[in-house]
Amino acid sequence: MRAFWNRLVHILLGTVVVVSMLVSLLIFHPSLSLMDDLVHGSDNTMNNGPRVTEQTGEQKEEPTLADVTRPERVIASRNGVLQATANQEVLEQVMRALTAQLPDDATPNDKDKQSVSNYQTAMLNHATYIELEFPDNMDFSLLQQRADVGKYHFNRLGYVSGEPIMYLIDDDKNEVYPLTLMQPAEKIDTTFSKHRGDFYGVEQVLLNNHVAYIETEARTLATLRYMMERQSNSKLLNALFPASEEIHDYSDTQMSRYFSGGHSLLVNNNDFQSEYREEFEDSKQAPSLVDAYKYLQRIQPANETWLFTDNDQEHATCTFRRYIDGIPVFGDHFVSRINLSKPRENTIQMQFSALSAQTPVTDLATEKTLPDGKTVLNALNEQGYDNNAIQALKIGYYWQSSAKSNRLIDLDPQWMVKVNGSYYALDALIDLSAYPALKPITQNIAKDTPLEQDDNDLTQAALTAQNAAMQTQAMAMGTFLSHLIGKGGMTNGF
Repeated sequence: MRAFWNRLVHILLGTVVVVSMLVSLLIFHPSLSLMDDLVHGSDNTMNNGPRVTEQTGEQKEEPTLADVTRPERVIASRNGVLQATANQEVLEQVMRALTAQLPDDATPNDKDKQSVSNYQTAMLNHATYIELEFPDNMDFSLLQQRADVGKYHFNRLGYVSGEPIMYLIDDDKNEVYPLTLMQPAEKIDTTFSKHRGDFYGVEQVLLNNHVAYIETEARTLATLRYMMERQSNSKLLNALFPASEEIHDYSDTQMSRYFSGGHSLLVNNNDFQSEYREEFEDSKQAPSLVDAYKYLQRIQPANETWLFTDNDQEHATCTFRRYIDGIPVFGDHFVSRINLSKPRENTIQMQFSALSAQTPVTDLATEKTLPDGKTVLNALNEQGYDNNAIQALKIGYYWQSSAKSNRLIDLDPQWMVKVNGSYYALDALIDLSAYPALKPITQNIAKDTPLEQDDNDLTQAALTAQNAAMQTQAMAMGTFLSHLIGKGGMTNGF
């Protein structure tokens, strides 16, 4: 009889331990977010009533087309000497000066178009020639807000100082269209004089049959350090889900999953890559990809630092990328870019990261000197990458974990090379030890590995990991209880 009571006591104690473990998991595990709810308010569980969206007390302006299609650099040719800058003030003022003189009814004339090669030869002979360089092809309708000019595209805008003409340059189609302005753009020369120290030398080359400008001098940039911040699931739900809808939470240790009506949100609890989908009624169309900028504003507080960089019309996909001081940021699992697509006509999908770098740690910043672009291009050519195979060659920041703290990230300036649709660090493509002139670049990326590795199938990866975790937990719990009961049966007292 005493053995029976001993066994019963140990079973009860074991039950208490198991319940305590489950309660602790519910409180502290990130995927369940209960501790987050205690701090920020519960808004992602079922039957909690209406949710309150965080208010900043400041009305946000509606996004404009200029916000979406900002240029990446200004190229200036003064008497044949080419220079460039990514200074944001220069970009904004030049773009504003040109578009302010564009008539509302301006339309490209097919009769006036010319080839890019003929145009470039003529333009560079002018005393002052200016180009606005965009990351990818843009619709002319983005400037005009008129559907009837949507067939015209540009990846560069050209302008000869003092003349009332702006040029749409489409390298993809090898076409250039002149557009008559109401009058010559004003104050551009004044802007250049004010920021003369921000310009650096460049040289015109052809990459993948597109005109490109690469640096002709070494550049010294800061290696930046930022506090890494994670947007809570509660904040994302407030930003993306309607406040009136009930949210169903199907989260586990590997993946946070939320569903409500035509909305869904998946967050990988390991790397925080996230995917949001929104479905519309059949009678409605999903928002255009330009309107998708509004989705960016909902999840990124500092959205003015993001730029519309890739426009894949065939697959109805566009990408916004983070820029810091005019330099693009690259990283895995969408930490530095937001991808928006329309997998179906009535569905919009957004891939992004719940992680962000918002607060700079300026006292820890260091400087790094990178070789000029001509030296880099020559080394790539020697290693078998000819100019036709290189889609882009630019300096960028690479997002990587800091060795100082897991709460910090470092943004390391490196040369980025786009090949076969993916960006690589230079040292992933060539052996830098064979090129002493390239030594300043840090070798920290695995060979032949694209910089931006993402979870291609977020849901399937999560389900696989979830099943494995559940099996492991079940085996561990069974072993624990068997050991506990067995021990109780053999014990005569405490």
